[in-house]
Amino acid sequence: MISARGAGSPTQSSSSEARATERQPSALEENTTVRAPDSAPPPPPEVLFPRLRDASSKLPPFFRDTDLNFRLRTFYFNQQNDDGTAKEALAVGGWLQYLCGWAFDTFAIGATYYTSQPLYAPDTRSGSLLLTPGRDPIGVFGEAWGALRYKEYAVLKGYRLRIDEGYVNSQDNRIVPNTFEAVTLSGAINWGAVRRRVSHEHQASGLERLHLHVSAGWSVRRQRRTRSHDTDLDADQGPQDLHRQLLRRRRVQHRVRQRRIHRASARPSE
Repeated sequence: MISARGAGSPTQSSSSEARATERQPSALEENTTVRAPDSAPPPPPEVLFPRLRDASSKLPPFFRDTDLNFRLRTFYFNQQNDDGTAKEALAVGGWLQYLCGWAFDTFAIGATYYTSQPLYAPDTRSGSLLLTPGRDPIGVFGEAWGALRYKEYAVLKGYRLRIDEGYVNSQDNRIVPNTFEAVTLSGAINWGAVRRRVSHEHQASGLERLHLHVSAGWSVRRQRRTRSHDTDLDADQGPQDLHRQLLRRRRVQHRVRQRRIHRASARPSE
């Protein structure tokens, strides 16, 4: 019995160590970046009125694509300073956001109301930035904007905006983020389509130049009565074929000029 227990003890100890290791949280590496909860992608929104959503599917996009979002936040801030002072507050708030669809695929509006209400705010510990400097609640339309767009290329947006572009950002580290009174112009360009269009126009312009050269060459050939080896160009072919024929024709003309120069130099001087 004792020997059997002794034989089984290493297995039991290893399994218990494995379970203990699983219970312990894995240590983060030194360079691991821990993101704030607000920087993570939000969960899919809950549809409170599915019947209303289905009924609005036949409406124009301005009403059909309307979004009404509500987000709730609570925040507790406690900072102890070296000079013996402290900043502390507990607040609850969030925002209510309205976004409409695009009218005539060109115009849209939106607005967001932000609020932060104190739950615990000692008189001697102000400065948490969760509330006003006097520890009063915050309530403001931080976003109220109108937008115009041209297809998918450019969007012009103005008045009160929330901007998150590098150094100009909302600094969203409290309940109410920073917003700006500004005008922005943003958009995207499909460079692949632009390159194809430029290439097509370049080929078309080259083909037009070759057509002009062909018509001019016909008039010259008819006046000078060139020989049969002066190849005619077929204007019905593609630009690459016309280019090759044009180079071949120029080489032939160059050889003819060289022969004439050679014959003139070979004649005896009078």
